[in-house]
Amino acid sequence: MQKSLWLVGWVVALALAQAACPGGRVAHDLGEVCLPAPPKRVVTLDWRPLEDLLLLGVRPVAGADLEDFPRWVRLSLPPGIQNLGSRTAPNLELLAALKPDLILGYTGFQGRLYPELSRIAPTALYDYLPPEGQLAAMERHFLPGRRRP
Repeated sequence: MQKSLWLVGWVVALALAQAACPGGRVAHDLGEVCLPAPPKRVVTLDWRPLEDLLLLGVRPVAGADLEDFPRWVRLSLPPGIQNLGSRTAPNLELLAALKPDLILGYTGFQGRLYPELSRIAPTALYDYLPPEGQLAAMERHFLPGRRRP
């Protein structure tokens, strides 16, 4: 009887957690963010998340430092991505006006802006040079819960 009550309690807690974050939870290096819906309007404040999204077939609505992107990254930018200015000092008024569903960036460049960014939209910031290395960090970001062999 106790096991079944525990199971019912666990299922209820899981259902409540899912109802509170119907778009899912995104773990990042400053915590976790709850998405009210699956994000459709994503903004990137650095080139690596911009590259990652483009390679996954996701077109962000805006990015930072887009003038320099083609000079350093061998990936074409699709037309219509709004430029937010500098990675270290993005235009927050323009960012807010774009009404993003999710903001992606790095703790080193945008970490000090996290409180302001989080007031605009759910924000996930990652360590640019993670101690476990780039591949392991990408697996942690894109494949949460997967264990490396």
